[in-house]
Amino acid sequence: MTDLLLLSVVFWLGIISAIVFSIQCYKERKVKEGKKYRTNKKLLICSISIIIISWYLTAFTLFGIINGLLGVTTCLNIVAIIIFLIRWFLYRRDKHKTKINRNIVIVLLLASLFLYGGEKLITYHITQQQKEEYLTSQRSFKACYEVTGSTTEKLLNNEADEWYNALTQSNENAENAVITTTIKNKHDKEIKNIEKGLELIKTANQQIQNNDYATPEEKRIYHQAYLNIKHFTDHATKINGEYDNFIDQIEPLDDKCVKSFNKLKNI
Repeated sequence: MTDLLLLSVVFWLGIISAIVFSIQCYKERKVKEGKKYRTNKKLLICSISIIIISWYLTAFTLFGIINGLLGVTTCLNIVAIIIFLIRWFLYRRDKHKTKINRNIVIVLLLASLFLYGGEKLITYHITQQQKEEYLTSQRSFKACYEVTGSTTEKLLNNEADEWYNALTQSNENAENAVITTTIKNKHDKEIKNIEKGLELIKTANQQIQNNDYATPEEKRIYHQAYLNIKHFTDHATKINGEYDNFIDQIEPLDDKCVKSFNKLKNI
């Protein structure tokens, strides 16, 4: 950020200097062999060089080499537009209008190129921003998915053991509703952590779905992975029903999450 600020200051100083020395050259134009005119002309060239270099470095920092060159082209268009606007002003009273018309055509052409280059830079910047946001969402999704899946698996194993022990110790006379309520109360902290992890996964998934950089297939894989982990965590955090049914569903739900995670690794 500091480098960009410094480059911005240098760029605008170059613009101001170029304008000042252009005016000085214009005033001394009748004495082109004079010392002042030659000095101002050299300083004008230096100012334009500073503008081009600072613009290139700024564009290179923000957009990379190719788009940095596009940024330089855009900058040259600005300089050329200014020059030909000055020429148009100087020859505005030309009776034959030849130079006026020529300068107007050149200005319009350069303005078109400038708008085209500017549009390309903006499009590139938006694409890069979406790419960075997508990569951030990807990392968040995968990290939370792995941690939440592992934590849920451990919780399910503990719940299964505790449910089985409760049924065994009570000679299978205890009500399942009472047992599951006791288990949920005991693991309240783990359940809340899993729910927080699922919420982070949901947020990352929404960001991916709204990002134009992600392909439709990638969006589908992430959304399916979210649905699979949601069903898996719900089975652990909302424990109820019959013991046998609870046990039978653990492995299929776990397998779906594992398959989804393997697909995520390839993206």
